[in-house]
Amino acid sequence: MYTLTILATVVCAVYAQTPIYPGAPGPIPAAAPIYAPKQIAPQQQYPYYSILRQSNDVGFDGSFSYGYETENGISESVSGVLKNPGTEVEAQEVHGSYSYTAPDGTPITVNWVADENGFRAEGAHIPQASPEIQRSIAYNLANAAPVQPVGPGIARPVVGPSPAPFRYPTPIPQRR
Repeated sequence: MYTLTILATVVCAVYAQTPIYPGAPGPIPAAAPIYAPKQIAPQQQYPYYSILRQSNDVGFDGSFSYGYETENGISESVSGVLKNPGTEVEAQEVHGSYSYTAPDGTPITVNWVADENGFRAEGAHIPQASPEIQRSIAYNLANAAPVQPVGPGIARPVVGPSPAPFRYPTPIPQRR
């Protein structure tokens, strides 16, 4: 029985080395790597900067504030409060600022506000709108349609009844 097992193993090993059909690829050499890892270009190393100051406070009333400052001059501070809590028009109002030094050495500071009127940022490096655009925005705000609150944080413009649906005219019968 032992010789039969060894004989069967040798026959299987020889059969595995021979191609099954003419033109079939030969055996894979044992030393050939099955997977060759891709050569990866060395990554650029960025410097690490320590955090000099960091704070994070959250209040039970929906207010919060956080801020940090790093040793390379990057800093950010943000604070937010919940306006009109418990009403249909409650909204989060967030004030913040961040600053850093641009690659050319210019100090950049941005002060911003985000509330129910959208996001507004101010900074010396941010381009200002032309007088025509400012006039257009003022006109649109003055002539905006009234808004009716629908639910928390959702508003729908008050508009008149919808117009009747478009109907194609009835075709005129052709005379023959």
